Amino acid sequence: MEPQHDPDAIQAFFDGWDLYRRVIEHDYMFHRAIHREVRAALVRHRSRRILDLGCGDAATIAVTLEDLTLTGYTGVDLSPVALDAAATNLVSTGVKARLVEADFMAFLAESSAAEYDAIVAGYTVHHLRGEDLTRFFSLAKTRLTPGGQILIYDVFREEAESREQNLTRNHAWRTETWTELSTADLGTIRDHVLAADYPKSQAEMAFHAAEAGLEQAPELLFSAPTGIHRLYAW
Repeated sequence: MEPQHDPDAIQAFFDGWDLYRRVIEHDYMFHRAIHREVRAALVRHRSRRILDLGCGDAATIAVTLEDLTLTGYTGVDLSPVALDAAATNLVSTGVKARLVEADFMAFLAESSAAEYDAIVAGYTVHHLRGEDLTRFFSLAKTRLTPGGQILIYDVFREEAESREQNLTRNHAWRTETWTELSTADLGTIRDHVLAADYPKSQAEMAFHAAEAGLEQAPELLFSAPTGIHRLYAW
C-alpha cells in the first residue's frame, strides 16, 4: 500500500525554516487574519490548555496567545530548527511551554489522556490521506477535555475540484502574488506541495470527522479571498 503520511519528507522541507518564515512574514498564507479568529475562538471557549500541532517556530501563535490566561501550552513539530526558535518566541505568552519534537500523529497516539481544551492544527492536516484523516480526528477527540474544540486552518479545495486542479490553481496564484520570493523559492515550495500536499474539501473533512465520532458539522470561521486558505472549528 502507498504510504499515507511521510514525516521524513515533511521534516526535510521544514528544516529549511527560513523559506517558510519568509512566507509567514509576508502573510502570504493569511496567518494574521486566521489567528485573529483562532484567538477569538479560544476566548469564546475559555480554552486554557492548548495543543498546537505543527507549531513551527510558534512566532504567530505566541502573539495570538498574549494576555490569555493559559495553564498550559504544548507545541509539537518535526523540525528541531523551528522548535529552537519556538522556545524563545513563546516566552512572551507567560506560560511554561512544553515543546515536543515528533510527528503529530505519533504524538496524538502516545496517550489517550483528555488534557487539552483546544487542539490547533495549522497547515498540517493536508498531509494526511484516507483513513489517516479519520484516525487524526479520532485521536484528537480523545485528547480533548469535555467541551474542547479542534481548530484546523489549512489549504482546501472546492467540492468539484481535483487535487491536481487545486495544486495548479494554488501555484498560479503563488507565482502571481508571492513577489518577494525568488523563482527558486517558488520551485522549492512547488516540489514540496506536489510531493506532500493533499488538500481536502469541506465535505471530505466533515466525512472523516463524522467517521471518527464528532457529531458537529465543521464551522467555517475564516476563508481567504483565494477560497483555498480556511479555518474550521469542531
